[in-house]
Amino acid sequence: MFFNIDYLKNGSPEQINAWHCLNQLNIFNHLKEYSPVLCGTYPIDLITDTSDLDIIIGGSDIQSVKKALERYQSCRNFKIYDGTRSGEAYTVAHFEYGHFIIEIFVQKIPVEMQNAYLHMIIEYYLLKADPGMKEKVLDLKKKGYSTEAAFVSVLGLHTDDPYSRLIEYGISRNIITDI
Repeated sequence: MFFNIDYLKNGSPEQINAWHCLNQLNIFNHLKEYSPVLCGTYPIDLITDTSDLDIIIGGSDIQSVKKALERYQSCRNFKIYDGTRSGEAYTVAHFEYGHFIIEIFVQKIPVEMQNAYLHMIIEYYLLKADPGMKEKVLDLKKKGYSTEAAFVSVLGLHTDDPYSRLIEYGISRNIITDI
C-alpha cells in the first residue's frame, strides 16, 4: 500500500504538498532502483509543524545509494552521515527542499523489516481500528512526544523504550508477524 506515493495526492493538504515536493524533486524516480518508501507521519497523516519526509531504502548496496544521493547535494543543508544501529550499518542523507526537511535512511535490511516501516504499519492499523486515536496522538506529538511514544502512551503501555514496545505490541496483536 505505501510503496507508491500517489495516495498522497488525494490526501490532506499537507499530504498533497508533500506529493508535489517529492514529484518536483523526482526523487522516487531517481531512486527507483533502490525501492524507496515514504514512512513516518506523512503517509498516515499525523503531520505536525516538525514533521519531515522520511524515506527509507533497504536491501541495497549502501555505497551505490550514497552515490545516487549526491544528486541532492545542491539542496539546502545537505549532509550525508553514516552510523550503526543494533549492529547494522546505515547511511542518512538529510536536506531541505521548499519548506520540507527530507531524510533518506539507507540500510541493508529490507524495507519491510525496518523499524520505521513496521512502526508505520502498526500505527496505520491502530488508526483504522480507532479513528478517534488520531487526535489523542496528535495532541501528544504537539507536546513533544515522538510518534511512537504518543501511540504507546495512548495505548496505556508503560516503557522506557516506546520504539521496541510498539513493535512488541504489533507482534502480540498480530498486526505484524514476528520479525
